[in-house]
Amino acid sequence: MWTQTCRLVGGALFAIESSLVLLLPLSQLDAAEAVAEVPPFLKTYCISCHGEKKQNGDQRFDTLTLNLSDSNNLRTWQNILDVLHRGEMPPDKDGVKQPSDKERRQVIVGLEEQLLKAYAQNNSTGGEAIYRRLNRFEYRNTIRDLLGINIEFVDPTEKFLPDTSEEGLDNVGNALVTSDYFLQQAMGAAETMIQRATHFEPRPKTISRTSPGPVLHRKGGILTTASRENNNAYDEIFEQAARGISGGYIGMSDYPEGVSVSGRYRIQLTASSSNQRHPWGDSIPTDQNEALRVGVVIFNARNADALRYSASEKNVGEYPLPESGAKRTFELELWLEEGWAPKFVWVNAPFRAYRTGEKLLQRYFPDLYQPRPDPRLGTRVKQEYLYEIGRLLVDNNKGPTLRIHEVKIEGPLLDQWPPKGHVLMYGKGEVRSQDVEMHLKRFATQAFRRPVTSPEMEPYTALVRQYEAEGKSTVEALQIGYKALMSSTPFLHMPQFNDTLSANELATRLSYFLWSSMPDTTLFELASDGSLLQPDVLHAQVERMLEDPKSQAFVTHFTDRWLRLDKINSMPPDVKQYKSYYDENLDVAMKQETHLFFGHILQKNLPISNFIDSDFTFVNRGLADLYGMAPLDDAALVKVAITDKRRGGLLGHASVLTATANGIDTSPVIRGVWVLNNLLGTPPTPPPPDVEPLAPDLQGALTIREQLDKHRENPSCYDCHVKIDPMGFALENYGPIGEWRESYGRSRTPIDASARMADGSQYKDIVEFKEELLKRKELVTRHLTKKLLEYSTGRIMELEDRKELDAIVVTVKARGSGLRDLVHEIVQSTVFLKK
Repeated sequence: MWTQTCRLVGGALFAIESSLVLLLPLSQLDAAEAVAEVPPFLKTYCISCHGEKKQNGDQRFDTLTLNLSDSNNLRTWQNILDVLHRGEMPPDKDGVKQPSDKERRQVIVGLEEQLLKAYAQNNSTGGEAIYRRLNRFEYRNTIRDLLGINIEFVDPTEKFLPDTSEEGLDNVGNALVTSDYFLQQAMGAAETMIQRATHFEPRPKTISRTSPGPVLHRKGGILTTASRENNNAYDEIFEQAARGISGGYIGMSDYPEGVSVSGRYRIQLTASSSNQRHPWGDSIPTDQNEALRVGVVIFNARNADALRYSASEKNVGEYPLPESGAKRTFELELWLEEGWAPKFVWVNAPFRAYRTGEKLLQRYFPDLYQPRPDPRLGTRVKQEYLYEIGRLLVDNNKGPTLRIHEVKIEGPLLDQWPPKGHVLMYGKGEVRSQDVEMHLKRFATQAFRRPVTSPEMEPYTALVRQYEAEGKSTVEALQIGYKALMSSTPFLHMPQFNDTLSANELATRLSYFLWSSMPDTTLFELASDGSLLQPDVLHAQVERMLEDPKSQAFVTHFTDRWLRLDKINSMPPDVKQYKSYYDENLDVAMKQETHLFFGHILQKNLPISNFIDSDFTFVNRGLADLYGMAPLDDAALVKVAITDKRRGGLLGHASVLTATANGIDTSPVIRGVWVLNNLLGTPPTPPPPDVEPLAPDLQGALTIREQLDKHRENPSCYDCHVKIDPMGFALENYGPIGEWRESYGRSRTPIDASARMADGSQYKDIVEFKEELLKRKELVTRHLTKKLLEYSTGRIMELEDRKELDAIVVTVKARGSGLRDLVHEIVQSTVFLKK
């Protein structure tokens, strides 16, 4: 039977993850006797597949000793213990001799005792964090918080090379190399950011402007122009804004080159719909039950491509309009970079259904229609004809349109002047030469994320004095000094941690764990007086930091790296087959679903088992349609109850299913490996180099199940695929972007999502598969614990960390297995608090 249990061994609480064996009273089991039985156990049940003649999975046990001071031996015995716990070995197949429950249990108890002693002896060595630099994500956030620069519009790491990752994590010291090229790019980024943060000009005035319709700042499409000429009360939109099409959006005449000052702006938009329900459905195909939606977009008005659909733009939001045609006013605050401006679009408009209006006029108003003039009469005659046709259609239009009545914009709304970064570098008053060391020390204390000494500042002070002597102004010389500080090791790297973290080191590790950025004023103060080292203060700070909006960096970045959502769009879905993926921006929405899901579990301290199965998720209009849920109107994601149990948990998320597909088809092997690697933390052995990879049978002669059956006939493949394939077959009903399917495309071959697992348990579909995974939920908790420890410390966990890792899992389980509790245990752990 399945059991989940803990036992006290040698004074330490030890977690038994999962076992298919019958529990025996501890009094009946002698550890020394059990260890003595291990070699005969291997000889009887393991050597035939892992001996001199055959080494399945590259594992050989006939030469294995119980010398656990050898790290390779210790690792091998731990792997043996793990597969015995999970009931995966010996494999449950015909002809393979199986141990009795008593035999299996006796070996497990003996190995547990010996491994715990080995870990205790090894605990004093290893497990050190590797000195590392900030990755690109951390660097950007640090620049944001140090200099107050909005990194949504400027990327200081634009010219940096991509960060190398290890086991999916991009903040591991082993992989983050500091090269000459990196230093050159960091110096260039520092110079650019210092200039952007410097503001000696007078405080910009906050200006409020109202633009009654029409607000269009340029000549629009034929129909929009005709509407404006016929009725000056509004601007009218007839089509989607699309690449290469000049129509489809309304800009503002007051900002033809964007705003002149970067900052927050308050925008008030009044809009309405017209003819949501209309008689021209055959010619203008729209969902007449769906409200017309106005979208707010900000774009780079100075970009040469700005008159068309430009890559230099960001969607801010979209809002449904009343079917009655009544005006609706929306107000929002947003950041506009210098040179950027707002524009307004009809989000769910038909694509070019109106065109010039000729065909509509010819079909619905034949008495008004006139044929095109002879082309030989020239372009001017043609344009006059088209505008006349446009006016006639606008006067008689019964099709849907969206109307912009008024736009008000107020800004910039400044919290302080000079801005934060300027004050940090120069203070609020006159910049005097005698204050150079004071300015450098203030800046370095923030940039180095710790107190600095005057001797430490001497080289930087000397550098500034040198440039002053050469004729630079004090401001110019200081900027060179700041560039040097931001190109130095203390700024670009995490600190060289002591064996036990100091208060300042703890503040840095904590802030880069939960915020991926530098400590704030509160953390600096608590580090300065040493109180951050107190467990209750540390607990309170974790709570405060998780409530701060900056913790979204942890929610998004850790989730992406743990689940490998960074792979989405590396192989984008087929455009023709998956049009909705692009029309509804599903690549963004599906990642947001998983981020919101993780964030909600963290916020509410829900059990980690929700990652396996849950009764809720977060969807918007596009995802609801993809999942076959009740229709939604909005592009914003909302929490919804799950009534279809096939969708509960991460395995029902389109993000995971898209990241584990290639955009065209799916593979149970790839998805099975993902489940083992990223959810259960039990990765399979890499395939032998002499085994050909499984290629899809494009002729349809064999189903994927038949191909894998043949693949497993190779003895070298069996041991791994007997674990991999059942983990992937359960997901075969999900297509390349997570849509549900009953058969394989054109072949219409029914999908069989059932399988027998390595331990002998069986399932018939994804629902039963998740029930089996819930029996293994401690594996999910343990692997999540491991990834959080690695993410928080910047190093991969080793054998020496196993004791502490297991202790965290046991403690969290006793407290209800809440995700927030797990984060607290991570922060309070010896692994986190030591080098």
